Amino acid sequence: MEDDVPVLVIVDAANVVGSVPDGWWRDRR
Repeated sequence: MEDDVPVLVIVDAANVVGSVPDGWWRDRR
């Protein structure tokens, strides 16, 4: 189960980044 934890975190992060428009990182620059 420990292996599933990091994988889920990575997938969750990828989903969040994919959901957020490309303007969030553009604004940071």
